[in-house]
Amino acid sequence: MSLKLNTPVKITAAIFASFLLATSSQAVMPEPIGEMQLVNMSFDQRLAHVKEVHAAILKSTPQEIIAYWNKRESLLAKLSPAEVKLIIAKAQANARAITPEQNNAFKAEQKAYFAAMNPEQRAAVKASLDNLKSKQKSLMQ
Repeated sequence: MSLKLNTPVKITAAIFASFLLATSSQAVMPEPIGEMQLVNMSFDQRLAHVKEVHAAILKSTPQEIIAYWNKRESLLAKLSPAEVKLIIAKAQANARAITPEQNNAFKAEQKAYFAAMNPEQRAAVKASLDNLKSKQKSLMQ
C-alpha cells in the first residue's frame, strides 16, 4: 500500500530532511570561555576544555573555526586594562605552577591536535591565532 502525499507535504518533508542533514553534519563549537574564567580553572579543567575545543575544531569548517575565534576576540575586547593585567598575572602564575608531567600532557595534546588537522583547518587556525595574538598584544600596551 502506497501513501500518496500532496506536493506541499512533499516539499515540507524535503526541506525538513535537508535541514536535518545539514545540522547533523555540522560540528558544534563550544561557546568561548571568558579569560578570567579560564585562568581560574585548574590545570585539568583547562586541559579538558582545550581537548573539547580541539575536537570541535577538527570537525569544523574553516568558516566555523574563524567564527569561534572572532567570538573569543570579542570577549577579549570587552576587558578593561585592569582586568587584562590581572589575567596576565594569573596566567603567568599558572604557567609557573605547571609540573613537568602536566607540561608534557599539554604538549602531547597540542602535537596530536595539529597532526590531525587538514591543511585548510591548519591555515584557518593559524590565521585566527595570529590575529588574536596581535589583538592581545595591543590590549597589553
